[in-house]
Amino acid sequence: MEKKKNEISGTKVIALNGVVKKTQLFFYAFVIIGLMTSCSKLVEELQANEPDTESILVEESPWLFSDYEISVIEDDDGSGLSSQEIEDDMNLYSTGISFTFNTDGTGFIEIPGQGSENWVWTLTDDRLKTVSDTQTDRYTFFSADRNQFTFESRTTTIHLKDSVQYNVTHVGKYFFK
Repeated sequence: MEKKKNEISGTKVIALNGVVKKTQLFFYAFVIIGLMTSCSKLVEELQANEPDTESILVEESPWLFSDYEISVIEDDDGSGLSSQEIEDDMNLYSTGISFTFNTDGTGFIEIPGQGSENWVWTLTDDRLKTVSDTQTDRYTFFSADRNQFTFESRTTTIHLKDSVQYNVTHVGKYFFK
C-alpha cells in the first residue's frame, strides 16, 4: 500500500514539475520577446538620430590629411619604386592638405605652398564627386564618420629617383581627420 501511495504522490510531483516548467518557459519567452522589442526600438532610435554623411562632411570640416596607404601600383614608369617608397612620398607631399565641404554644395581643397582650389561637390549613393575648373574627381571608395573621412583614388604622381623624373600611376586610400 505504501508503494502505491508513493507512486501516486510521485505522479503528482511529475505533473507539478511539468506545470512549473511550462510556466518557466512561458516566462522566459515573454522576457525574450520583451528584450527583442526593446532592442529593436533602441536601434531604430539610434539610426533616426544618426547624422547623414553629407552632414558629417560639412560639420567636421575642414578635414586634414593624416595618411596615405597604397593599394596597387598600376604603372611605375620603369622606376622600380616600391609601394613603401610611393607611400612615403605621398605622405610627405600630402601633409597639410585639407578638404572643406560647405552646406551649399561648394567646397575647396587647400594645398600648402600651392593655394586652394574651389569645387562643387555631390554625394550620390555614397559616391563622392568633386568638380572644379580644372578637373572632375569621382572617388571609388568613400566613407565618412565623425572621426575620419576616407576615399580611394587612382593618382599619377611625379617621383624623383636618382635624379630621374618618373610618372607613377597608383591606387591608394587617403585618410583625413
